[in-house]
Amino acid sequence: MKGQCLERYIHTSIGRVRRFARFASLTACAAWALGSCVSEGSGTSEAVPELTSPPAPVSPAPAPVVSAAPGAPAASASPSESATAPAVPTPAPARIQLREESDLTPGYGPVTAQAWRRDGETLLTADFDRIQRWEVRSPRKLGEIAESGGLVVDFSLFEPASGKARLAVASRDGTVAVWDPDDGTRLASVPVDADCAAWSPDGSRLAVCRTDGRVLLLDWPGLKTAAELPALPGEAPLRAAWLPSGKELVLGGASGIPARWKSGEPSVRPLGTPPAAGTSGPDGTGRSAIRDLDVSPDGSRVAAAGSDGTVTVTHLTSGAVLLRFPAHRGAALCVAWSPDGSRLATGGEDRQVRVWSASDGTPNAQQHHNSLPVRSVAWRPGGGFLSSGAGSMDLRAHTGATILWQVP
Repeated sequence: MKGQCLERYIHTSIGRVRRFARFASLTACAAWALGSCVSEGSGTSEAVPELTSPPAPVSPAPAPVVSAAPGAPAASASPSESATAPAVPTPAPARIQLREESDLTPGYGPVTAQAWRRDGETLLTADFDRIQRWEVRSPRKLGEIAESGGLVVDFSLFEPASGKARLAVASRDGTVAVWDPDDGTRLASVPVDADCAAWSPDGSRLAVCRTDGRVLLLDWPGLKTAAELPALPGEAPLRAAWLPSGKELVLGGASGIPARWKSGEPSVRPLGTPPAAGTSGPDGTGRSAIRDLDVSPDGSRVAAAGSDGTVTVTHLTSGAVLLRFPAHRGAALCVAWSPDGSRLATGGEDRQVRVWSASDGTPNAQQHHNSLPVRSVAWRPGGGFLSSGAGSMDLRAHTGATILWQVP
């Protein structure tokens, strides 16, 4: 009898232990699933994490290096912290969400470039091997400018207050062509394999970044070569932007150091000291490649989007780094100043379009962009609205979309 009672007691105890283990396992799985849903989100309804402290701005200094000499750990971090800390901190989230105004879905390829017409009602977007024209409020497609072949990697719109507009397009078909954006007429072309095209403010000259690192300055009309700037050592410019004067050019590329060229000078000069060979990443250990850049409306600063996810604001006279902050998980692919120079819009590989304070890097607003990397951003004239273009570089996917957002 005692043996039977002991056997029943042991059997009952084992059953209780098994039931408790199953309950604990189910509870842990449910908690994990709930956490995953909240953290991942989907579409434009993505959940926003709690606001954390914004990244601390970098104080202006005469030297362009923020924390320490290239290759050295940050001055404020101990050796153990430097060894374990991530190269790029997590971007600070924003509580405010951008509100979608309209969704433009061309459906061919990545929206690598876009530009607003002067009236603020028409938007031009790259769409694989062509340019789309949109009336954004409707939204309604007005037509397209067909390219002969090759992915459109960049374009630049020149639209004077009076007279005809011109659109310079750099494509992977090995040409830079100038089009009439109204009737689709091809006005001129030159055989150049280029990564970027940028009109000067008066439209008299076109800067073209060649894939071999050289920069061509082409006069208009005719696209005749006016100057050729040699590539900096270890540099392959990917983007170019003119200062408002039209006599100076800013370039950004592989070294992560913006470079400046003045009319009449034989070559460009870096804004700061290039990092030591073999180093990479922000915070005094080198710099990542510049994927995009934009000059502030007053011509005093340049903002650069880095392949490590950071955005860096550099003073164009002193070369001092005024601000550097983590903007995206993965590469930051595009950046644009607001018309009044108070804010920066960025897009990245993390499929986010974000708006920041240009004075201290505080996050203002953000939104998820249709589960596609954001490759271009452009402010509507007058501010208040922002367009972001996205898409996969897998050209077999035929995915691309542009969204117009209302910015609070």
